[in-house]
Amino acid sequence: MAVQINVAANQAALTASIQAGVQAYNQRFAQNNQINLSINQRGFSQPLGRITGDVKDFEAALAASNARVIAFGASTAVLGGVIRSFKELANVTIEVEKNLADINRVFGLT
Repeated sequence: MAVQINVAANQAALTASIQAGVQAYNQRFAQNNQINLSINQRGFSQPLGRITGDVKDFEAALAASNARVIAFGASTAVLGGVIRSFKELANVTIEVEKNLADINRVFGLT
């Protein structure tokens, strides 16, 4: 059974600890990569426009993918029909050869 416990925390100390950790990281790895915790409002709202564009690109890619699947299904059906036709052609050819052999036997040609 789950038990809910409310805990009070000193958020100011947590914030100070996080900032101290970020500063220590930035000093140690200043040449490679730095952490920036500030939020750029323009950069924060800008991705929404890109997301809309990405959704349109995704829809186009999905439509193209669907078209490829349909084309694959159609080509598979055509190939299946061709294979079935060749099998039937082989069976009919064998049957005709048997009938010709029977006719030759009746006439005594073989």
